[in-house]
This record gives sequence, C-alpha cells and structure tokens, in this order.
Amino acid sequence: MQTQIINNFGQVAGWNQHSVVLLGRKLQGISKISYKDSTEVEAIYGAGGYPVGTGDGNYSAECSMTLLKEEVEALMGSLPANSRLQDIPATDIPVLTIRNGKTTKDVIRNFRFTGLGKETSQGDKSVYLEMPCFCTHIDWNVQ
Repeated sequence: MQTQIINNFGQVAGWNQHSVVLLGRKLQGISKISYKDSTEVEAIYGAGGYPVGTGDGNYSAECSMTLLKEEVEALMGSLPANSRLQDIPATDIPVLTIRNGKTTKDVIRNFRFTGLGKETSQGDKSVYLEMPCFCTHIDWNVQ
C-alpha cells in the first residue's frame, strides 16, 4: 500500500529558523525565548442569569529567556564595569523566523532583564541561566 504524505505548510519553523537580536548582536548562546500577551475579558451581567455583553480589561505581556553562562558573560562584557544586566535601558528585541524563504518578525517592546542568578551542579556539561525579564507589550507579525 502506498502512503501519500501531505505537506500543507512546506518545511515548518523549528528552533534553527529563529534568531534573537539584543544590543545589536544576534544571540548565539540562547536556548529558549518565551513571550506571550493577553487581554482580560469578562462577562457583563444584567437581568437574568446569562451575560448581556462583555468588557475588556487590561492588556499584559510576559517574556523570559534562557541563556548559556557564556552568552551572559558576553552581554556583561559589552557593559561598563560594575554594571548589571538589569542596568541595560529598556530596548526592543526583534525575534525573527525564517521559513521557506520568508521572514516574519515579532518585536518584544521595552524589554529589560529583571534579575540574574547562577546555579550549577555536579555533572553539568553546560550552564544555562533562566533570565527573568520584563516587557510592556509585544508587536506580532511586524512588517
């Protein structure tokens, strides 16, 4: 029996098709980036037991990234002496995805690192640091 493979999307975008730029350089030692946003929506009630409408609340955005210790050190090396990653002024971070020759871009706006900590244990072959971050909003599919 012959099986036909249906490929509706072409090659799909994996980690290798993503790049993240911070302080004018493409991050090499990044293993994870996470960003999402949401808007509060609630049911508005009047007479009866069912909603009569909806109301929109506040918008919120979240972001974080995981970097190799060496990438953190490279970023810190580009800062003045005695500076912390948290001292980097708010900046926009483009996240690019290249798939089937087409580039899409999301922009994490007013990005800042909010902390830095290191943890390593016996047997580790590499040291990854989960970096807590802050952003004000995310622009999706920027042209």
